[in-house]
Amino acid sequence: MPGRLRREIYDALGLKVEFFADWSLVVKGSFDANVMRLTRDVEEYARLYFEMEERLKEVPYEPPDWRIQRIDREMEALCSQMNAGTRVP
Repeated sequence: MPGRLRREIYDALGLKVEFFADWSLVVKGSFDANVMRLTRDVEEYARLYFEMEERLKEVPYEPPDWRIQRIDREMEALCSQMNAGTRVP
């Protein structure tokens, strides 16, 4: 999952994840195992979001106003797909 999306999910769940130099980690929060399972919808959203971010990287430079408009269109398309329950293979 993209880092930003993962962080938003952790925040929504009230989780705090600490990573250490030795590659160990500590997860803190008030949750149970059912909360920790990602649903298929969240996985699908993350996949579509990652694909959107990759498409946005394809244009090396564009005026800020154009980029904002393109991001808005991409987000609208993403939300429409998720709201419609459309699965993209």
